[in-house]
Amino acid sequence: MFNRSFIGLLLLSIVLLSGCIITGKVTDGNGNGIEGVTVTLTGAANLTTTTNSNGGYIFGNFFDWILGFTSDNPILIIPGSYTVTPTKAGSSFTPSSIGVAVTAKCYGPLAADFPWPVGGINFEVFSDPILAKTELLKGYWHFYYTIISTWHDYYTLYYISGDRNDQGGYYIYGTDEWGYLVVAAYWPDDGIWSLLSEGIIIDQFYDFYTNGTNVLPNSCYYQIDVATGDWSQCFTLYGSKIGYLSALSQEKTTDIDPIVIEEQKRQEVRETETLRHTRAESAFIDERAKEKYRCLKEILDSLE
Repeated sequence: MFNRSFIGLLLLSIVLLSGCIITGKVTDGNGNGIEGVTVTLTGAANLTTTTNSNGGYIFGNFFDWILGFTSDNPILIIPGSYTVTPTKAGSSFTPSSIGVAVTAKCYGPLAADFPWPVGGINFEVFSDPILAKTELLKGYWHFYYTIISTWHDYYTLYYISGDRNDQGGYYIYGTDEWGYLVVAAYWPDDGIWSLLSEGIIIDQFYDFYTNGTNVLPNSCYYQIDVATGDWSQCFTLYGSKIGYLSALSQEKTTDIDPIVIEEQKRQEVRETETLRHTRAESAFIDERAKEKYRCLKEILDSLE
């Protein structure tokens, strides 16, 4: 027979606990778990653990605590902001780290006030460093730049094909916020990433550096007039990865027709070009950027 006093005390203890369990898995490109990866938790608490034979890891020993086992790990991870980072000699991971927010309580399907894991904090390890660089682009990206107005563009990148560009980098496909196909790639010789979003009036080409989380300095947004082939100057590009949403879960950030937005952007570029030429300034366009643009455009045109 169950000891009701014990069960009542246990449930009371669960209610009084505050925090979560953080779990995840480290796998290779085929989905196989990687044992012996050091996983570090930093932030409101600092902890380290190692993946098991299945590649799994856990921070917090709530379930062991229920069963009466002792552990050096805390029962639950206290509320706060954390970063989870995997490391192993000779390996590179994507993403390189993941931010996790732990709230006062995590609710799960078992019972009210029952702490449930903040799961899915997963990483992949790659023996191909160029593939790992391409994997950095997977996710939901927010780009922004100023022509006259400040514009915000959103893209989800999610599918890496086996095809490679002339520098040996892989292509990765995704969609814009209206669901139109875009293509991006990593260029190993130049150490840079690029993304092309084709339009009816303008093509938008992003040539940028990244650490997989943020767009880094010396990154550019270019606009190419579809009718004339004319390029804009480089507008300084900023941005960051804001999540790991799939294309299907991505929501539009505006209800304005994309063709209307294209025309507005083109008009602003024309105004800035008029000012620039009035000042007798010349536009320097990196020829390597043009080569990347042509390569990505051929890829998209071949899919139509």
